[in-house]
Amino acid sequence: NYRVVSIGPSRVGDYDSYGWLFTASTPDARGEAPVQVYGRGDVVLPPGNTEGVLLISLATSRAGDINSPDQVGASGPLRQVLDSFRVGAPGRAGK
Repeated sequence: NYRVVSIGPSRVGDYDSYGWLFTASTPDARGEAPVQVYGRGDVVLPPGNTEGVLLISLATSRAGDINSPDQVGASGPLRQVLDSFRVGAPGRAGK
C-alpha cells in the first residue's frame, strides 16, 4: 500500500534537498486495525560535495499528532533533528 504523495525540492538544516512524501499501511502484529505509516525522504547533496545522504523520516498513526505525510518533520522533535542536521566530520559541520 505504499503511495508517493508528492515529489519536489525541500530543505534539511542549511541544505537544499530533493525529496518525497509518502504513505503506506501495515497490518498490526496484535491483530488490531492496520497502522498508517507517514513518511518523508530527503536526498541531501551539499554544494561542492560528491557524496550526500538519504534521510528517511517515519511516523505512524499511533503518534496521535501526525495525520498526514506533510506533517512528518514539520514540528516537534523530528523538526529539531532536521533543522540541526549537518554533513561533515565532527567539528567540521558543513565543510
